[in-house]
Amino acid sequence: MSQIELNNIEKNKELVLEAFDTLFNQRDYIAAEHYWSPKYIQHSAHIPPAHEGLYKYQVSSNDHAIPPDTERMFAKRMNATIISLPSSHVSYISHSTEVARLILDAANNLTRGENVG
Repeated sequence: MSQIELNNIEKNKELVLEAFDTLFNQRDYIAAEHYWSPKYIQHSAHIPPAHEGLYKYQVSSNDHAIPPDTERMFAKRMNATIISLPSSHVSYISHSTEVARLILDAANNLTRGENVG
């Protein structure tokens, strides 16, 4: 790997750490928005895309991979709206309609040009 590639990796790492520090530790939600594109696609199926995903959080109340109380703690730290489903870790399979509705609501907000944060 070249020195340029290593420098880019370090810069990207610093940017990610700064973004998560702003969102989760400083809880500066307005400042955090500039780190995420309004068209950001979330990799976790139970978290909505774009800025909406920064403010809504789906908790699986029967999750054995991530304890629900831990999920609620993260959601509270994010000042997120919590949507709770009686599901395991794969709520997008067992409660696909509810998860899809959450994601579609966020997508509809984007297409209408609303500020979803």
